[in-house]
Amino acid sequence: MAPARIGIVGEFQPNFDPHNAIAPAVEHAQSVKASNPPVAVEWIATDVAEGMPSDELSGDTGWWIAPGSPYRSMTGALKVIRYAREHDIPLLGTCVGDTST
Repeated sequence: MAPARIGIVGEFQPNFDPHNAIAPAVEHAQSVKASNPPVAVEWIATDVAEGMPSDELSGDTGWWIAPGSPYRSMTGALKVIRYAREHDIPLLGTCVGDTST
């Protein structure tokens, strides 16, 4: 079974506890049910997301708009949010990511 890909949009900050908690939280959620597919988590900086073509955005099974502000590119974060909404892709926003979604 191919892994589900979760794109985490934001600037990863290794000293910011909420960022360090995301991957373990996703792994825990995946492990709750044995039939769940494996999950791959990929961080994507907002300025990188801004330049991504639609075919790259379509490769993720779901999107998480990460906590932590300010983003380097609010345009990049909003691009992913819009893409997820328009293509019925699951989307979660936490902290500033929540207010943006």
